[in-house]
Amino acid sequence: MTDRKSIRAATTRRQVLSGGAAFALGSLAAPSIVGAQTPVLKIAGWGGTWDEVFKASIVPGFEETHGCKVEIDTGWPFMPKLLSSSPNRPFYDILLANPHDHWKALDANMVEDSYSETDVPNLADIYGFSKRDELVGITFLNSAVGLGYRKDLVSAPPTSWTDMFNEDYAGRRGSYVMQNTLGAGFFLMLGQIYGDGFTDIDAMFEALERLKPMRLADFTGAMEQLMLSEEVAIAVIDDAGILKYTGQDTPLGFAWPEEGSVALEQTYSVTSGSGVKDLAYAWVNHVLSPPVQKVLTEEMWLAPVNTRTELEPVYADTLYIGEDKVANLVTPDWNWYNQNFDRLNNQYMRTLGG
Repeated sequence: MTDRKSIRAATTRRQVLSGGAAFALGSLAAPSIVGAQTPVLKIAGWGGTWDEVFKASIVPGFEETHGCKVEIDTGWPFMPKLLSSSPNRPFYDILLANPHDHWKALDANMVEDSYSETDVPNLADIYGFSKRDELVGITFLNSAVGLGYRKDLVSAPPTSWTDMFNEDYAGRRGSYVMQNTLGAGFFLMLGQIYGDGFTDIDAMFEALERLKPMRLADFTGAMEQLMLSEEVAIAVIDDAGILKYTGQDTPLGFAWPEEGSVALEQTYSVTSGSGVKDLAYAWVNHVLSPPVQKVLTEEMWLAPVNTRTELEPVYADTLYIGEDKVANLVTPDWNWYNQNFDRLNNQYMRTLGG
């Protein structure tokens, strides 16, 4: 395993959306990117609402401030494209992924091992968990994986992961393919609940057998649609996937299981061979800034990591924000998961009839 180095650590929403002078102020500490040709920053990014929010509210101001073009690739999975590219000419300048994939990228020497406040000044103001030594890259948004449900299709609101096993939901349960962190996290939780921990393979698969039949999705957006269409009554999903419907006329509810919710960390890594590395650092700094964090939270119900982000109580009181709340989230051993992925994935799909 690659040795880790220590990670060192007012504008309005209207200005964020319009890309006005606020970004010039917010980026004084970031390197200025100027050249005869317009530089292009290549980033991996999720599709759906995520892509819409970034392209409408986050990208324009950054492009204007830095005189660049931001290209966001939403064609998941990202890792095969990155790992099959040259380390000197990587497919991405910035990898977006959940923590276990960043470890794979680091082991392949494709991403940076540590970051400094000189390169990313807003590191000084983010919570420690989002730049901890056990993490590759920098977490910039956070959410909690639990149980989403249709209020009109469950006998009672779930309180435990074990409620997924209620026979009333046979054929109407939902989870994900193993490549999706939510599906993997739930699967590993089965070992914690029914066995001796996150590495108890026998307990995981014995429990998984009892969940058949179960609908599998690739993404949370697909799972949301399965729930909205009444095809799934209860499903693994992150809190943001349900909370974003707050105030809308939908019968969806969310439960944080009593055994603990799995941490879902949205994390960036700058690729080691990026030809626009200063621009990549500037982007990470941009996304970590309080105004951008505020927009992302308000638009997508994802928890910010910058301690200076000011939020309305509806967000601040509900989401897992801050060291104390995040400490209650469950983080499986992703290194063990990576090392055993092929075996786990093959048996997982065989068990569920994939």
